[in-house]
Amino acid sequence: MAKSKSPNPASTDPLPRGQDSSDIDSLSFEEAISRLEAIIDRIESGEVGLEESVKEYERGIALRRRCEQILAQAEQRVAELTPPELARSRGKDVAGQSE
Repeated sequence: MAKSKSPNPASTDPLPRGQDSSDIDSLSFEEAISRLEAIIDRIESGEVGLEESVKEYERGIALRRRCEQILAQAEQRVAELTPPELARSRGKDVAGQSE
């Protein structure tokens, strides 16, 4: 079965049916958050039945993990760019851990 692709990846539509985690891995933080918010709205509105809600929840979990991954990468990058003396002056080591 062919995967359907959304013509506008930045749309707020939840992940199209058949989209797998490798598709989620290509989303930006903003795209993932937007899709996650759309899923939450659909579930909370009662717009979808129980079975579909569970599927949407699974997609939401994958999107949340993507957001956490992007945030962790950003935190790591900031830690790498922060001079050690600045990090120490704020009571943290370069990796962001409290001393």
